[in-house]
Amino acid sequence: MKLLYLFFSLALHTWASIGLADAASPSLKVISARAIPFSSWKSPGGMDPSLRKIAPAYGDNYLGRPVDVRWDGDENILIAACREGTLRVPAFDHEGRSQLERAYAPLPDMGSMGMQFQLGISPEFLVAAAPGHLMSWIPRALPDPKPVSIDMDFNTIIDLDVHEDRLLVLGLRKLEKGKLAADGAIAWIAKLGKKLTHVQPVQFSISGPGAHDTDACSEMQMGKVRFLPGGSFVVVPGGEPGIFVHDASGKLVKTWQAETVGFDAGCPITEDEMYKYSADIHARYRWLNQHRILDEVLPLPGGIGFLIRTYSKGMTRWDLKVLSPDGRVTRYDVPVTSPSEYARLAGDVRGNRIAFLLSLDTFGTPPAGSQYLIVTETPGSLASPPTTSPAPTKKPSPQKPIKP
Repeated sequence: MKLLYLFFSLALHTWASIGLADAASPSLKVISARAIPFSSWKSPGGMDPSLRKIAPAYGDNYLGRPVDVRWDGDENILIAACREGTLRVPAFDHEGRSQLERAYAPLPDMGSMGMQFQLGISPEFLVAAAPGHLMSWIPRALPDPKPVSIDMDFNTIIDLDVHEDRLLVLGLRKLEKGKLAADGAIAWIAKLGKKLTHVQPVQFSISGPGAHDTDACSEMQMGKVRFLPGGSFVVVPGGEPGIFVHDASGKLVKTWQAETVGFDAGCPITEDEMYKYSADIHARYRWLNQHRILDEVLPLPGGIGFLIRTYSKGMTRWDLKVLSPDGRVTRYDVPVTSPSEYARLAGDVRGNRIAFLLSLDTFGTPPAGSQYLIVTETPGSLASPPTTSPAPTKKPSPQKPIKP
């Protein structure tokens, strides 16, 4: 089969393509692929009335800088959008009616510290965190939820996830006389409520107190945590070797090496390089693009999914490696590519669907249309059609042959 691609031009010659690649490994089946912002948001009914009165923080649309994604039921998806807060969009185009809503407003007077950059969601709570040290959450059962707490005990938040009222965080805290990671802890579980309670470290740095390796590569955003079915969870530090599976109580029950699924773990950089990569995004991505980086961990029906990012010959690509409980690894092609060296891919699983968010990690506002929301079937699933079928887009479907 010939390479099948959809090309979308962006400013400054930055563009993304979504398609199916010819390879020996099976490819995930695309159900829906839509550029952000959706064209329907320009219509009178395309946006929640409350958003029509507020100017977007980036450019001229409310998802100018989307960064993280979570399913919200079977039909909607939540997207963390930095200073815009967290927005809700339909997973599929309902005959052109795709209303944009705000699920969690940005915190007032918090500036960049209050950016909603990472998301965790359960039926009970929605948690959002900035890449720095501020995390907040709202109860989801109330009709008009307001933030119940703001926690600033974490000096660094790399990733998080939520299961029921339990929080899982990959990050660093200042506890003893303001010392960073004095006990070397890099991952934690806690209980959400009016305050964060029952905070328990579950993973420690191989570099000991100070957790140098995790600290050095925190800006790279290459470490991930996820709850698994039943409340167990996986910790993948990224800046340090290893894949660690814990039971629901926090006990370590299984470990693998990162090489088992084919990504580079560890952060062999100097302190000077750490400060340079933190301040200079171009230098940071020169480093990242020389490595196989973990972009996401997905709790799939067949095992733990690892979304692995590579950049070569002017193209960013992703593979999905599924690690089964018995240690077997199956590779799947992810039908998303981008020639941008700053492209990142986030994802979330619900039933037999994966929602992928393609975004560009830049200091500036990416051009409209440089981000995509893509829904695929899970690997090996016999998926039934969505309850509301996606409307055909103006571009050719990625499932149909395109002449080169």
